[in-house]
Order: sequence, then C-alpha cells, then structure tokens
Amino acid sequence: MKALVLIALLAGLLFGLHGALRQHGWRRGAALGLQVASVLLLYVALFPLLRATSGAMLVVVTPGTTAAQLASIPASAQLVALPDVAINPTVERTPDLATALRRYPQTHELRVIGAGLPPRDRDAARAMALQFDAPELPRGVIERVAPDHVVAGNAWPIHGRVREVPGGSVELRDPSGAVAASAPLDEHGAFDVRTIAKGNQAQLFRLRVLDATGNPVEDLPLPLYVRTGNAARVSILAGGVDAELKYLRRWVLDAGMPLAARMALGGGMDLNDGAVNLGAEALAATDLLIVDDRAWLALGSVEKKTVTQAVRNGMGLLLRATSALPRSVTTDWRGLGIELQEADIATATNMTTSVGQSGTLALLRLPLRSVSANILPLHRDDGAESTAVWRALGRGRVGVTWLLDSYRLELAGERTRYAQWWAESVATLARARGAAPLDTPASSWVGERSVICGLEAAAQVTSPDGAMHELLSDADQCAAYWPREAGWHRLRSGDRDAAFYVMDASEAPTLRAAERANATRALIRTETTAANVQTALPRWPFLLAWLLLTVMLWWLERQSPVA
Repeated sequence: MKALVLIALLAGLLFGLHGALRQHGWRRGAALGLQVASVLLLYVALFPLLRATSGAMLVVVTPGTTAAQLASIPASAQLVALPDVAINPTVERTPDLATALRRYPQTHELRVIGAGLPPRDRDAARAMALQFDAPELPRGVIERVAPDHVVAGNAWPIHGRVREVPGGSVELRDPSGAVAASAPLDEHGAFDVRTIAKGNQAQLFRLRVLDATGNPVEDLPLPLYVRTGNAARVSILAGGVDAELKYLRRWVLDAGMPLAARMALGGGMDLNDGAVNLGAEALAATDLLIVDDRAWLALGSVEKKTVTQAVRNGMGLLLRATSALPRSVTTDWRGLGIELQEADIATATNMTTSVGQSGTLALLRLPLRSVSANILPLHRDDGAESTAVWRALGRGRVGVTWLLDSYRLELAGERTRYAQWWAESVATLARARGAAPLDTPASSWVGERSVICGLEAAAQVTSPDGAMHELLSDADQCAAYWPREAGWHRLRSGDRDAAFYVMDASEAPTLRAAERANATRALIRTETTAANVQTALPRWPFLLAWLLLTVMLWWLERQSPVA
C-alpha cells in the first residue's frame, strides 16, 4: 500500500513539475519549490515520522489488588483496571491490556499489582519492561504437578506444595470418596502421593488438605483421564517358576496387556500361558520380550539371531539376570551391547517403602555392574546405584535387570511403587506404536483462555452440555478456547481425542492465584526500553501546511501567465 501511494505521489510530482517549468522568471522557481514541498508534506501527513520518547509507566490493576497496594501508587501515576477488579469506579477501565497499550502508546514500562495478568494479557506484556507487585498468597495448595492422562495400569504420581499448613497432610480421594493415597507434608509443605490408574474413562479425584489436627483446610478437584492406549504385547520366557514371575504376570494382565508366557518346569515340561513363538513373523507382532538367563541359555543359535534381528527391527527386549551368569550368556549379551561384570557391592539394596517416610525395604540384587558404552540407567535404588540399564539397538531397545525380588514391594504394601517399576520398564523398552496423545490444558477455569497445541487442521471441543465448538489453529497448530461451563470437555483432532476438565471459577482459588502470579513473574524484565519507544508525530500540522502550499500553488498558477 505504501509503495502504491509513493508511486502516485511521484507521478503527481512529475506532472506538477512539468506545469511549473511553463512559468516565467521568479514564479518558475517558486512553483518548482512549492511542488516539491507540497508532495513531501503530503507524504509525511500520510505516513507520520517517528520520534524517540522517554516513555511512561502504566500501572495495571488486576483482580486481587489490596487496599495497601492501591495506597502505595503515586497520585500522578496513570492507572488502568482490568475486568473484575473491585476498586474505585473513577479508575479507568479497560477490557484487556492490549487495549490499554493502544490508548497509551507512549508506555514503555508496566507495573502490575494484584494477583497477576490472566492468560489473555500475557502476550501483550512480553515486549515491555515489567514490574510485579503481588500480595501474599492465601493458605492452601499453591503447586500441583500431575499428568492429566495416564495409561491404565500405570502409576499416577501427584506432586505439589501447600502453603501455611505446618504438620499437615494430604489425602487423595477416588471418585467414590475412598482414600486412595495419603502423605504428610514436609517442612516446606511439599507432598508426593500416587495411585494406580484403573478403568478407561474420565475420573474426578479430590485432593484434600488436612491440618495438624486432621481438620480439612482445602478440597480441590484432581481430574484424571485413564486411557487404554496401545497395550504392549508382552511375551515372557523363563527357565523356571518363581515369585517374581508370578507377580509380574499378574501386573501385565491387570494392566490389560496381551500376554504369552512359557516357563520351564524341568524334565522337559513347560508351563504355558498362551503360545510363545520366536519366529520372525511372531516377534514382529511382539512389543516386548522378557527373557531370563536360564531361558536364554536354552535358546538355539537360530532363535538368538532371530531375537536379535527383531530387536534391531523395533522390538523391545528385557533380559533378567537371576543367578551367576554362564560365560556363554555374558558373551551373547555383550553382542547385544550389554556387558555385565561382577562388582564388589552389597547384594542388599534399599528401596523407600513409603513416600515421604523414612522406612526402607532391603531388596536383593546380584553383585553386578554394567560397563557397557552408551548405556542408560533404567532404575536406581535409593543410593543412586543402577539395578537396571538399557541401550538402543537398531530401531529397538534392549535392557537388563539384576534385581531379584521387586515383587516384595507389593508384599510390603507398595503396590503403586511396584506397578510404577514395571510400567516404566515397559514404556522405555517396548516397541513404540500409535499416535501421541493430544496435549490438553493442565489447568483450566471457566471464563479463562486455555491454549491447546498439537492440533490438526480440523479440531473441536465438545462441552458438558453437548455443544460443539470449532477451534481455529494458527501456524504453530495451537488454538485458544474459552470454556463457559465447568466439567469434562472432549477434545477431538483428526483421529485422536482426549478429555480435559474445566474447573469452576470459584474452585482452587489459591492454586489459581499461584499459577497466575508465577506466569506474571516469568514476564518480569528489569531492563528499560525507554530509549527505544517511538511515537508518531501528529498529522494535522503537516496536513495544514500541505493545504496552505496547495492554495499558494493554485493562486500562483491563476495569477501568472503561462508560456
């Protein structure tokens, strides 16, 4: 547009200069000068020049502002109040921060007071120097970290922090109201609870905070969407039957994974739980093969080559060392990139039995240590000593564990810890299948913008009342959504779908205030950009000057004879 206007002005200037050259004497010079000056003034009026200004500070009043904060603001300061701020009605209101910055283009620094900027206003504040004056947070949960979706059978960990509840505790209550897990608060108010995800549906747990006397302090919703996912297809080969296999098989079945197992009983007899086939075609349909050292020793050379090739093609392989390893086994495993050596370490390894407590359980391990290159830890004990490691092999992964009795975690009442141990093993080693789950908002409240990313071209949200809302994604495949009611919402994008929970505006006020304050603090910039603030010169003086010159040109042409 600017280029087209410039071309038009230059064309007009050439036409005017041609007319000015027809003048005589001093009128010719005056007409030429007036023509050039007129075009320049018109251009500046249409596209004003910019000038550097010292800028100014804008005080932004957000919900949660206290009377003491308002009293600390100088009377000469420019104030604007965001929606839902209950203060003096004489303070200028603005629907959002972007509107306020358009009203005051000379602003180079923001001072935010109150609970902080809501999501809709944070993008507008990113380029500004910013100060943040936040009030003290109320008592309650100020931090909550938990996955919003978990595959059935896996552990669901919840971490967080509570403010001003010394000696308190937290309870995780399932949808029926029963206590699924509990944990005390440490000296900093931190907590860590976990349970096993069951079923295949959206579930609403509750996180209850109790004080030192057991009285409730706060109760907030904790949503969980349990997915079946693409259940890993597991095969087990064992040279004998033991308690570890018993509990492992039970966990695999409880997690909804298809299982095939073959365990040697001796005397040429096997205990079969489904058909285990080590052919290339069967292994291509297997996601994780678990083999102990005795079963590996009994495999033929062709079967070992087939297993190795299956791993290179993407299958996962977990090797279990259950006794002193024969030389042939260590040689075979070295060929897979796993080299184990005897180590001068204790056979007992400590595992914490209760999260947040000092109790430990001594489990047994073989005195081994991995000396392979490019090896990664899969599990560690409380002393940071590896009890299982893994590495990539082709497109697949191979791991080894020398922990002998992880099942005792479940016998000690640590069923969640035991499930997490095996769930992490399967998730790390098994063949990757299926599309990644949709990324849903971790926290969402009614009336507040939520950002959803990782979307395909067509995406929509179904609210609890059944209404469908189309989402418009940008170039980064992200879209904004403003929920109007609390409850479970269903997100669908392409062939994928997921559920996320929207809290009522009155729920979890402490957590909401803490998240808003943390997000605003992340925008704080101490450097000033005052020298870089540029404002446009006013247009009217240039338009007036252009009009006067145009009249003079008209008069000059009317009063002067032309050649």
